[in-house]
Amino acid sequence: MITLFGTITSPFVRRVRVVCLEKGLPFALVDVLAAAGQEQLAALSPIAKVPVVRFDDGRVVFDSRVIIDELCHADRGGAAPLRAPAIDVRGRVDEENAVNLVDEGLLSLIRLFYLKRDGADLQVAYLRKEQARAHNVFQYLNDNLSGQYLTTKNAADGGFGRPELALVTALDWMRFRKTFDLATTPRLQAFLEHWTTRASLQQTPPDP
Repeated sequence: MITLFGTITSPFVRRVRVVCLEKGLPFALVDVLAAAGQEQLAALSPIAKVPVVRFDDGRVVFDSRVIIDELCHADRGGAAPLRAPAIDVRGRVDEENAVNLVDEGLLSLIRLFYLKRDGADLQVAYLRKEQARAHNVFQYLNDNLSGQYLTTKNAADGGFGRPELALVTALDWMRFRKTFDLATTPRLQAFLEHWTTRASLQQTPPDP
């Protein structure tokens, strides 16, 4: 049994939950908002960020990308039914660039969300840069989608892969937390509406 430490609202935790559901891998979610979960998380990870996974062989992994790599390892049947990462250099770089863009924009919005909740002045210079970064990232993604995909190769290959998973979980968190007006990026809004019909995403909404 895979033990996943996190929260149901975290988009990074959700990515791991979706991959487990897609591949039929049983897992137990330990809620780190509870005191007992927080204590276990602190004992496992010096970073104390989620997700963290403890695999059935005792290995502990801190990062969502590395966790997903492990979940999609050959000894767990590979990536299927998800689309496997591109193996050609150009396709792989394009996919990694797309996921990096999503993650950087999302992390800016996450930082701003918690700072605003704690009463920080979002008009200071650094935080204005964070707001601009998020806006620029998601406007770029909106303008450069290839249909319901982040790269032209992904569109040609079809299926549901890591770039789509990264973007749909980010957008759904942004919608839930009201950190970004998706009406300003209609192609991203259509992307979200398209992919959230997928069963694994319907089973893992960010709304508690």
